[in-house]
Amino acid sequence: MAKDKSVFELVADEFDDVVVGKGEDIKSWVDTGNYALNKIVSGDFFKGYPCGKITELFGDPSAGKSFFIYNAIANFQRRYERHAYPILDDVEDAFMANVVEMMGVDVPRVIRRTSDTVEEHFRKMFLGTKDTKGPDGEKIKGKSGLIPFIKEQDPEARILLALDSVAMLSTEHEKDVGFDKDDMTKAKKIRAGVRMVWDYVVDNDILYIISNHVIADIGAWGQAKTTPGGKAIPFMSSVRVELSIRNKLKRGEKIIGVETEAFIKKNKIAPPFRKARIKISFDKGIDRMSGVANILVQDGFLKERSGWFETPEGKKVREEEITEEVFLGIVKEKKEEKKK
Repeated sequence: MAKDKSVFELVADEFDDVVVGKGEDIKSWVDTGNYALNKIVSGDFFKGYPCGKITELFGDPSAGKSFFIYNAIANFQRRYERHAYPILDDVEDAFMANVVEMMGVDVPRVIRRTSDTVEEHFRKMFLGTKDTKGPDGEKIKGKSGLIPFIKEQDPEARILLALDSVAMLSTEHEKDVGFDKDDMTKAKKIRAGVRMVWDYVVDNDILYIISNHVIADIGAWGQAKTTPGGKAIPFMSSVRVELSIRNKLKRGEKIIGVETEAFIKKNKIAPPFRKARIKISFDKGIDRMSGVANILVQDGFLKERSGWFETPEGKKVREEEITEEVFLGIVKEKKEEKKK
């Protein structure tokens, strides 16, 4: 053994496929559209969804899954501008241009398609089609997947891929057998697809958001729920956010939105099992400041009193008075206090 090198250094020199002493860092983040959600997803008020990873949004109908995706697209476009290529696999065919424009989405710069099957989603987005032979034996060149094609055209391209939702996808087998037989292949196809594209997602720092429904977990104790499509997506996701409606927002008798609880069911990049109450307006999208006060209390930025909050400098504020300007001042004040 070389006297001036440790065994760890020698291992790193000798074996090219071994990494010694380095951990994986998240290269980039996309703002969720809400400071509280940013915090419980990433551990930081100013980060959000991790790129190069899978984030699963799942939960009740009308809990805002698509709204969270649209807000992510808007913020992704603002961050990466002309190099931003958001792709929406709109399986539910729920994209309404006039609605998403209100959230700040640049609609002409959103790439949309609708997959019918699990295989089609992975093939059209990532894998492409293989070369084949025509009826006379001539070679027919296969097409590149959509994402590799974009990367070829713009090497600086940043990709957000949203699948909304995986629960609605069929399989080629199900299409073939129709109602004659039960389709037991979907989970296997999803598992295989995620495995095949995982390295590409990581290497190209793709923000991959998948929405899913919840169904009754047959055979489980109590009122347990699960997500359809097998265990591959829950296993491969770095962050899983469960969304459930807690209140309906009204103006008079008219329902104008919902208050959704975001519960971090799984998190590999920040502490899991945190919650935030987020208000969603049907015509404006996510309220950026909703839920922030409770997170500030939990993290020691504010002290909760009877009906009001106390800032680090002793100022009294009510929740509705915690504007974005006040919030930024509180966070800055607390950081400076910690430095001292």
